[in-house]
Amino acid sequence: MPSILQQQLQQVSSTWGTSTGKQKGKPSLLYSAQEASDIDVQTLFELAQEGCNQLCAVEPRFEPYQSTLFSQAGLETIRDERTKAENAAMDASIDAYLRLLTDHFLSAAAFQTLEYLVRRYRINEYNVNALIACGLPYHATNHFVRLVQILRLEQTCWQFLSPMQKTGAAMPRALLAQRCITDQAVLKAICEAAKAVSHEASASSKMQSFYAVLLCELLLTSAPVKEDLVRCLLPYLMTGLGPDISADYRAASLMILTQLASQATLSDTLVTGLLQEMLQHVPRKQGAQAVLVLSHLMLTQPQLKQLPTPVFKRIMKLPDLVDHLRGLADKGMALGPLLRLLLPHLGTSILDKKLYVKVAQSMVKTLPLGVHAQPFAMALLDKLTEASEEQKASLSPIVRSLDLAFPDQMDAAVNQLLQQSPGDGGATAQGLVGVLQSALAGSAHAPLLPAGTTLASAVDAPSAEIRIAALEALDAAYQAGGEEDAGAAESGARQGQAVFVQGAVLRRLQDEDASVVNVVLSLPSLHQVPGSLLYNGLAAVLDRFDRVTGLNSDKSRHKAWRAVAKKALSLLSTAFAQSNPSLRQQAVLQLLQHSVALGRTHGVAAQAVKMLQAYDDELFRGLAAVSTADGDNTKKLAANPDMQRGTDTPGSAHELAPTTPDRPVDFDKAASLAFNQAIIHALASQLASTQPQHSLAYAQELILAADAFPRAGHLLLLALLQACHLTPKPVGAAAAMLMVVTARWGDVKGSGASTGPTPVAVVDEVGVPTAAHFRHWQRKAGKSHAAVLQQALLAGLRAASSQQLQQLDAQMETHSFLTSLLQLEPRALFKPHCTAFLDKAAAPSLLLSDVFGTTSALQVPALQLLQPYLTAANTAPPSPVLLPRLLAAAASSTQQARALALDCLLAAACHPELAEHGLVSAQLLAGNHLQAFLHALALHHEDIKGDSLGLLQAVRRLLPDAGAKGKAARHGHAHKAGAHALDSRHSTAVVHYMLDILPELYDDSSSSAASLLLHILTSSAAPAQLLPSAMALLNKLPLSDEPSSAQSSAPSGSQLLLACQLLQLFTAEAFQALPKGNQAVPKGKGKAAKGTASPMVAGLEVLLRLGRYGLTQGDGQPAGRVRLAAFQRLGAELYAVMPVQQQMEAFLALLNASSRDPSSAVRQAARAALSELPLTALSLSPLFTISDQVASGGQVDTPAPKTRRRSKAESSVKQAAEGLDLLELAGEATGLELCTSVLELLQWKSDIQDEAELLAPLTQVLQQLLSSFIQTRHMPSPGLSASGMDTSDDDDDDSDESSSDTEDDAEQPALQRSSHHAYALALALQAVQNIAERAPEAWLKTVDVGLVVQCAKEAPDGAVRNAALTLLAILATKLPESALHHVLEVVSVVGSTARQQEDTHSHEVAAATLGAIAPAWLQSGKPLSELVAAVVALLPSMLPHRRLPLLTALLAVVPQDAARPTLLLLLLQKALQLSAQQPPLVGEASLQSRGKQEESWPVALATSVCHQAVLLVRIEALTSLLQQAVAESQQQPHLPLPSLAVTFGTTQVQEAGLGLSASRSCSEAQAAYAALLEQAVSQLHLLGADAAATKHSRKAHQAAQDRLYGLLEALAQVMEGGAYIAALLRLCHSSESVIRRALKLITTSVTELALQEQPESKEAGGDDGTALGTADAALDLCALAPALLQPGEDGVQLAASTRQAALVAVSTLGQALGRTRPQPIIAVLPTLVAAAQDKHRSVRSSALAAAAACLSALGSQALPLLPKMVPAVIAAAQAAIDSLAASIPQQSEEEEMDEIENSSEGAALEAAAALAAVSALVDGLQAFLSPHLSALLHLLFSPAVLACNQADCSKTAGSIRIQLAGVMPARLLLGPLFGHFDGAVQVGLQEQEFGGLQAIHLNKPQTAALCSLACVDC
Repeated sequence: MPSILQQQLQQVSSTWGTSTGKQKGKPSLLYSAQEASDIDVQTLFELAQEGCNQLCAVEPRFEPYQSTLFSQAGLETIRDERTKAENAAMDASIDAYLRLLTDHFLSAAAFQTLEYLVRRYRINEYNVNALIACGLPYHATNHFVRLVQILRLEQTCWQFLSPMQKTGAAMPRALLAQRCITDQAVLKAICEAAKAVSHEASASSKMQSFYAVLLCELLLTSAPVKEDLVRCLLPYLMTGLGPDISADYRAASLMILTQLASQATLSDTLVTGLLQEMLQHVPRKQGAQAVLVLSHLMLTQPQLKQLPTPVFKRIMKLPDLVDHLRGLADKGMALGPLLRLLLPHLGTSILDKKLYVKVAQSMVKTLPLGVHAQPFAMALLDKLTEASEEQKASLSPIVRSLDLAFPDQMDAAVNQLLQQSPGDGGATAQGLVGVLQSALAGSAHAPLLPAGTTLASAVDAPSAEIRIAALEALDAAYQAGGEEDAGAAESGARQGQAVFVQGAVLRRLQDEDASVVNVVLSLPSLHQVPGSLLYNGLAAVLDRFDRVTGLNSDKSRHKAWRAVAKKALSLLSTAFAQSNPSLRQQAVLQLLQHSVALGRTHGVAAQAVKMLQAYDDELFRGLAAVSTADGDNTKKLAANPDMQRGTDTPGSAHELAPTTPDRPVDFDKAASLAFNQAIIHALASQLASTQPQHSLAYAQELILAADAFPRAGHLLLLALLQACHLTPKPVGAAAAMLMVVTARWGDVKGSGASTGPTPVAVVDEVGVPTAAHFRHWQRKAGKSHAAVLQQALLAGLRAASSQQLQQLDAQMETHSFLTSLLQLEPRALFKPHCTAFLDKAAAPSLLLSDVFGTTSALQVPALQLLQPYLTAANTAPPSPVLLPRLLAAAASSTQQARALALDCLLAAACHPELAEHGLVSAQLLAGNHLQAFLHALALHHEDIKGDSLGLLQAVRRLLPDAGAKGKAARHGHAHKAGAHALDSRHSTAVVHYMLDILPELYDDSSSSAASLLLHILTSSAAPAQLLPSAMALLNKLPLSDEPSSAQSSAPSGSQLLLACQLLQLFTAEAFQALPKGNQAVPKGKGKAAKGTASPMVAGLEVLLRLGRYGLTQGDGQPAGRVRLAAFQRLGAELYAVMPVQQQMEAFLALLNASSRDPSSAVRQAARAALSELPLTALSLSPLFTISDQVASGGQVDTPAPKTRRRSKAESSVKQAAEGLDLLELAGEATGLELCTSVLELLQWKSDIQDEAELLAPLTQVLQQLLSSFIQTRHMPSPGLSASGMDTSDDDDDDSDESSSDTEDDAEQPALQRSSHHAYALALALQAVQNIAERAPEAWLKTVDVGLVVQCAKEAPDGAVRNAALTLLAILATKLPESALHHVLEVVSVVGSTARQQEDTHSHEVAAATLGAIAPAWLQSGKPLSELVAAVVALLPSMLPHRRLPLLTALLAVVPQDAARPTLLLLLLQKALQLSAQQPPLVGEASLQSRGKQEESWPVALATSVCHQAVLLVRIEALTSLLQQAVAESQQQPHLPLPSLAVTFGTTQVQEAGLGLSASRSCSEAQAAYAALLEQAVSQLHLLGADAAATKHSRKAHQAAQDRLYGLLEALAQVMEGGAYIAALLRLCHSSESVIRRALKLITTSVTELALQEQPESKEAGGDDGTALGTADAALDLCALAPALLQPGEDGVQLAASTRQAALVAVSTLGQALGRTRPQPIIAVLPTLVAAAQDKHRSVRSSALAAAAACLSALGSQALPLLPKMVPAVIAAAQAAIDSLAASIPQQSEEEEMDEIENSSEGAALEAAAALAAVSALVDGLQAFLSPHLSALLHLLFSPAVLACNQADCSKTAGSIRIQLAGVMPARLLLGPLFGHFDGAVQVGLQEQEFGGLQAIHLNKPQTAALCSLACVDC
């Protein structure tokens, strides 16, 4: 840093334009250039030795360099003095060392050695390539950047790195790769560097890794690769693949070669050459890499067609070749391209070496050869024909392995060889076949000579004979192999052969030729096939047989396929079933499937029956009587029908074989028919035995499993049908048939369109299947099977018992069994089935009414079936509910149904018992009334049939209108009925019947009837009459949620609609008309006692019960419609007529539904009803309880204002509420849930009477909720005792899972309770808030503010806290005194909100609360600082972006002039606390983190607070901040708090200066700035007065002063200059340190003033008035100068540094104002000259420089004073030059010129100052200096001046001499000039120093001769 005097001289020298010397230094890796210049070579040598020792400890190869490069002899080496050969040897040694150093480049030891090599050997200039190669692997590090910055890169390929020397930015690898592409010189340099470390002696793994990665990226980037790049890389690749190289270099070369092959297509010659070079020198350790590269080359260079023999041989010699290939295959490497070239060559060369045989055998066994095995096999088999016996023996295992491992490829190879052999059957072909047969003996790929292919191919040959021959040969070979290989080790090969043979056998089982299949069925190998596969094959054979022998098939093939089928069925023997138990059922079904003789399959059926006879099943025991013989036996069987039926069953022989003259007997068909009937009879006999349970169950099981065997199921159904005829009570068979038919109901339902025989044609009268059925079965199997199902259904219904039919009906899932029967089409076909079912029913008419009452589509068939049962004389009278159901049917939308219903009604009226006794069973309606009603209804027959509404209109005309009748009675005249109306006696009886029967219509079948009666009775009965019947019906509908209810079935949709219709009758008018009964509720009961409740109470109970329907069962939307209808009735009108107790129940039901019902429509309806209810505070108060105990209903004990007197009605309400069990009335809701519902109501219902009275109970609710929540929250977790100890057993491992589940289950309710309490707490606070906003102040006193604060503190979430804070804000606004004692607590809660909540709303609430409580605090007279401190204490835990809004809210409601400085002070104190809490930082981390510590969040927040205020307020706040900070620190400004306040203030003033340039013109702002400056000045005085500061605190004092000076500098930018400088001048009476800093600030201000005085500044609009004020204030310094520079009265003088600072200030002042305001400057000049005689050199120098500056500025205005000053100035200058001459020592030749001692430098500076003063004198006096010219020239030609290069002394003297030549007459100058000629010659400055003579010669022509003479003499 330049000294004060140097700065002065620079200012003075600017007049002459002199310059300073250039900066010097030395290149260095460890130090800066300047630091390196101060460190000698010996120090670096010792450092390098230490580093070399460390490297030797790591790598012994560094040891030789300890005695060469790092020896003592090397320390004395100078490269410039050595020969070229010596330097070359040195370079070689250095390069070798650098190559070795590559792997250790980043170590500190490496840089220690490099630092020495750079200094001593200048390797940064002579060994650039080696040095870059050493660090290039680390090109992205700062170490490499540092290295490049000291290199001389000119004229090298690395010159492109020059920008790195300036920017210091690291070079990415991508940039280097791109450079290598564009500049092959760089690429070759890198390749050469890698090649240089390619040998083991100098190997570098780091360099090789970098080399490989860089070149791979280069090749990837430069795609497509150009030829010149390949030519450039090829030599290095060949070297890398050659001998005697390191493993790393070879691996790198292989990587580059792999990438090159991936990016470029190489020529065959190049690939061959690379492969030869690579394979020739492969080390054993790198064999895997070589094989990998070899495979990759084959993959990427597919143009290579064959491997040259040398390459093949070298591949074969690779050690562990097969193991490496297998490893690549396991990793997913594609070996196909390599095997494509390698295997054929191996096959053709396999006889050349035994090694090849070994490799081939290993390849075949271990490698996935795939398709490449075929050409290898061909070459191998071809070689086998010319091999000797010994060679054949060695090759046979390979052939065998190929055959087993790659059968498909071997088969293709053999076939291709056979096709290529001569086809003449000559010796060559026979020899080939013989060789192949010998080599492939026992294999499926052995040749079959007749076929000319392998056995495997011959199996699928076109010729059946060849296929047969191949199969037989394969089977024989396989069987022979089994005998030979018994006990052999190759079980895997045997298993593979077995799989192939079995596959061929199974494949040929599906052959189209019967002869082939027949042979296969006879092969022994077939029996060794797994059971499941064998069965599938046999099933396929039998399926083909069925297709071949079907209708319209080729009969010529039947015989052969029948033989095949017999053989196939013979394999499904009992032995097969025993071996395969899981296939037993399928085998039996397959045999049953083919045991039916249809067409000419009698022999096959006989074989199937024969196999079934062997099965030991009870069902098949009767088959033993069936003959399975062929030929004559079949004819005998056909001629004797009794043989097939049995001796005990008569038959119908004409069915078997009808004989007519035109149609002879067909014995084949007759035999088949007889055979089939015999089988069915045998099975039926067994099913009809005395104990058929097992057989029936087995038969049923078989039928149900016979989906894939339709004939088997058909056969068993026929057997069941016949079994029903063989026993008088076929209950079991009937049950079995019904189960089967219901399981196959889809087939029955789809059989309506059957065109086959009717069901009665299936069997005859004794159950024997007819011949026609068998014919139909053969032609249309599906439809005949449907006919059997229909017949079985009918037989089952007729044979089943009533109990079985009931069970069958119960088993139906969706509809009743009768409904299912009626749905079958065509209905005429199934009418007998329905009749059979109804005949066994107990109440057929009721069953039919269930159908037509439920399903409208079945009304017509059901009514058609109903009429006979109504007219039959022996039937019971119809059910009472039948009449309403028939009436509903008569209102059907179908005309036919309406007509049938009317007919049924008339038939019922004509029923003999009904006409005589009426509905006696129910005693509901007499017969005469019923007949009168029905006959009257018959009169409207046409109207009813014509319109669906006709019945309703007719009945309304028949019955009186209750409303009109009542209206007529009220007016005193009779009501006129309709034209056909019944008389009153009949109509009254009918209406009463309808009212009485209505509750019985509760089932689904009666819903439409009930709905019809409701429409009728709405106009025919009074509401009071209809409502009880409706309530009774609702009670019977299955609408109960109680688990114990007898109504177990869910209601149907029609029942739910009926319920909604019934609920419409629950009106206020209807309830008012009900008779009054007992409406009192017993004490302590929530409901009326049973049997004592009035109709109104009972009706309300029904209504409320339906309002809860479906909530527990989750019935969804239909149940929601019922609840909606119920709550739509609970309006204000009905509420008004309810008793008090029922009002409470209704209110609770509505309350519960409005919040908890899952249906939004129900919730809206309940809320709408609640909004209409007239609620009072008295009715709601008992509901505020959160305990599960019964509420007492009394008021809370919280003091409240005196209330008004209760009315009688209110007293009754209170009295009724005290006796209610509220929780019981609330249903399943707990006390907490009930309270929550009421609180939810209070959120939106604002018309509650006397709502202010709820504040007291709500306060109590708050207390209870808060206590409960705290208790729930702090409840110990499961597994913990009350003390917190773990009580679980850790050793019980088995119970870990169960215990964790138990804990989860136990924690869930606790969490739910906690969340419920929190929700209720938020609601309660919101309710109090809503009421408090409207309530009078007197009622607000009942709210406990402390309780609300506690709620906010204990709040579980943001909602509760926000509600509590909002309530506190309201209370603080309306009742400030109530919140006074809780202000600080509220502030704490506000902090918690800001800390825990992220949402904006919560922070707005917190700010609003703070703004509400702060005025209350201030009104009480409490200190503001305490409140502000409480708020600041919250800030650390808050989110950063939430702090400022909170402070803004605080400042908005408190006096800012007092609050803002206090807030700033507290924030700065917080910043200091945070800084003290942080640990000390060391090293680089401190540099990175120091800024973060200084700009901590409190300081940033304080800055934001300042920025919110206007400028004037901000500055005043800063002034107060400084005052408070010093006061807080006990008037010690050097302490941290005042120091931080000053720093903060400085920053704020600087920002104000940048953004508010107009502040200078604002008087108020200037006054504020002046106050701030005065405060800074006062602190400086305090620091100056503290003379007793210890050594430890001096640094703190100095730092504090520096901060205050910084503040003053900042104020200089915003204050007016005059005021600012005046304030600074007042500091000149303080301590010396303060004086010096004040003088420096004055100097700075005067400098700025000088800039403003420049013309360009004035043109820019400078303020002249301000400048004048500043100048006047600055010139006052001239008056203070004597006091500062001279001793005082006590003789004490200021320090030299202080005097020097004063001289600098005067010098600056003189330069700035000397021309414009000369008088003060002239007055101070004597003082400056006197100071030039000071004993301190620095003072003398500064005085001379100041005098020079002042004289220069004054110019001619100083002339009067100059004569008196010249001697003193010249004397001072002479003294300075003498001092300079004395300070320059004698220098030796070895010393450099720039190494001068500090003493000579000071003297030079003083001499330069003196010369500057002299120059000012010359410029001012000019020729008037002639008397002193000799003395001047003596100064200017002084040897000390001429030899001094420091401080530009010599240049300054030369300038003055030139100046003298221009202003001094020649006649006066020449004499003194020649007097100094000898001295100038001695110094050697002849030409330079006589520039004065030359100037004289040019300016004075008359003296030219004299000048020429002087030059000649020189």
